[in-house]
Amino acid sequence: DSDGRGLRAVSSERRLLEMFRAVTPDQVRAFQAHRVRALAHIEASFEYKNAGIKKPSLRLDRIALGARQAVPLRVALEEFIFLEHHASLQEKLLHFALPPAQRVATGRSLLLVCLEDRRDSALFRLDFEAAGLNPALARHAIRLKEGDWVVLSQADARRSPWEVVNGRRAVIASLTENELLLFWRDFSSRGHRFRYVHRRDAPVPGMVYVLDEMADDLNADKQVAACREAESNVFYRWIEAGQPPVPHQVPVDILRGARAFGRRVPRWEAPRAPTTRQAEIIGRRLADPILLVQGPPGTGKSHTVGWAVLSRVSARLAAGQSMRVAIVCKTHTAVNIVLESISCKWRTAIDERPASDPLAALEIFKLDPPEDETLPNVVSGLKTYSARRLLDTILGCSPIVVGGTPAGFYNLMKWREAGGRDVLWDEKHFDLVVMDEASQMTLPEAVLATAWLRPDGQALVVGDHRQMPPILAHTWEEEARRHLAAAQPYKSAFEFLRDLGVPVVALDESFRLHRLQAEFLAEQIYRHDGIPFHSRQTHILAPLPPGDPYVDAALRGDVPIVVVEHDEAASQQFNPTEIELISPLVATCLEQLGLEGADGLGVVVPFRAQKAALRDRFPALAASEAIDTVERFQGGERDVIIVSATASDPDYVLAEAAFLLNPNRLTVALSRPRKKLIVVASQALFRLLAADLEVFEHAMLWKRLRYQFAPEPLWAGKRDGARVRVLGCSPVVALQPPQL
Repeated sequence: DSDGRGLRAVSSERRLLEMFRAVTPDQVRAFQAHRVRALAHIEASFEYKNAGIKKPSLRLDRIALGARQAVPLRVALEEFIFLEHHASLQEKLLHFALPPAQRVATGRSLLLVCLEDRRDSALFRLDFEAAGLNPALARHAIRLKEGDWVVLSQADARRSPWEVVNGRRAVIASLTENELLLFWRDFSSRGHRFRYVHRRDAPVPGMVYVLDEMADDLNADKQVAACREAESNVFYRWIEAGQPPVPHQVPVDILRGARAFGRRVPRWEAPRAPTTRQAEIIGRRLADPILLVQGPPGTGKSHTVGWAVLSRVSARLAAGQSMRVAIVCKTHTAVNIVLESISCKWRTAIDERPASDPLAALEIFKLDPPEDETLPNVVSGLKTYSARRLLDTILGCSPIVVGGTPAGFYNLMKWREAGGRDVLWDEKHFDLVVMDEASQMTLPEAVLATAWLRPDGQALVVGDHRQMPPILAHTWEEEARRHLAAAQPYKSAFEFLRDLGVPVVALDESFRLHRLQAEFLAEQIYRHDGIPFHSRQTHILAPLPPGDPYVDAALRGDVPIVVVEHDEAASQQFNPTEIELISPLVATCLEQLGLEGADGLGVVVPFRAQKAALRDRFPALAASEAIDTVERFQGGERDVIIVSATASDPDYVLAEAAFLLNPNRLTVALSRPRKKLIVVASQALFRLLAADLEVFEHAMLWKRLRYQFAPEPLWAGKRDGARVRVLGCSPVVALQPPQL
């Protein structure tokens, strides 16, 4: 019977196909053409189109054969820029569609009352009460900060999202507890695809306004221009080839000069000589067109880069060649760190050299520093527009080090008199380009940063793909376009180059972390990169006089990793149990250990609600930005770091696993302390079970931290209604030699 039913089903399907047997090839082609006309009609009906992305014609016959035209990497990078901008814009439009009070409650907007208009600036009073918010908590939830670009619009619930986009453009000059000062930025947006028209009406004293994040992208146009001029960019040509570039033929006298300089560094750095891998970067590896420097937490990458730059400068000058260096980072803070390292080491190196030494003539500039920024010693600020008549002269100097953001270097080349406001992409000035924090830099930013690298120059790319990646707006994991999936433009510049097979020198010794903390990161994170990550540090907290047994156990100086495990299991973005557990620890660190927020104590949280509550309880720590999210702590360090996992509801943790259990976030959070790490978390987090393999692996990091590195009970009891256990590792185990 079953065989009979199957035969009847096949026969029925064949009868359905009979009508198509008489179809001719010409009819199929005619149907194909009609379908294409229908698609063109639909496309023509779209009111809004992304005119910035080129749409080349498709060969239908080649599609039928399964052949695809190769899409150049620069085109994929350009599409990446447009998709990121429009995804970010759409998210902001959804936010701007909320009533003013709801926008303010998110911390991304502020309700203001105008106090005074000063033509080029205006002063406002913060008004949280009008939004129905607790002023103390609302202040600590503010995400806007000094230096942010914003738009100001009237507090009218009837305003459309686009009216908010078109608000008056400004920069936050100062933000205090009760007042905010704006500097207006009323320049033209004409001809820019990523900028919008903005009103210029003056605020009226006494009127209420809403301050929102600006939707304009001031740098995307510069990155698109760099991608469209990518064929003149040697760095782009190297990576477009899909394999590491061929090593340079470096003159022997330059190689010898760099090695000789490297041999002098241990004397200058005594008693802490560079490690073997630091020495390799400083005095060798000059022939690699692109060299990646992976810097795990506390390994002294900025310290190493400072000597590496001076080694290359000294060697080229000794060989009678000029030397111009570009230091390019995503943020001004990161630029200053590298310039500080170079300037400090330069002063050390020239102290024992004659005044006639060419290295003594080194000049260091910082492009477009913010108004209130304090520059490192011997570093001169250079405003590219106001100093435009000097730019050609400065670029002709040697030796010279110029630091700035990718956009800063674009401005440098734009405002030169030689270009007449046209960027001269074919001119190549820099023998060395150093990109620091490249794991947070996108590939289009890297293409812009290296646009003026000489063909025989070197790109020194510094970062760590195990820490925080670039912040992206588009859902790239759902991207279906094959050429974008193949090009992977969403990767950080560092990760893209690493996956390309570019040579890597990985620093392997941490000078910050306690050896047990380094051992956890070595076993769980850096072994995947083949790095024998370790630390020789054994610094611990001073012992406390006997007091609260819970606090005494958690702050035991001889136990560098402590887990405070509780049984509360219903919290999501705010956890009062963890606040009560953290509070006595913070108070003891401040009052008895004498730690302060600027350098001694930090509290890392995943959510703004938890941050706001803790900041409200400890305003002194809040004032020094010592209670914040993982993103804000990257690059920082403290003697004691307390991590609040916050989320304890198992269903919520599973739903938000991609964020909460992200190994990059955990790596950053756990690698900030010099002496003591305390993780406060629910037992529900350590016992989480996940069907998804990736979530399971990420959850295992937390389990290994708890069960492998903090297995022994130090204290158990009840605190504020929750069962709590303080767990750690015995001092004997903690002081064993590191496993290399």
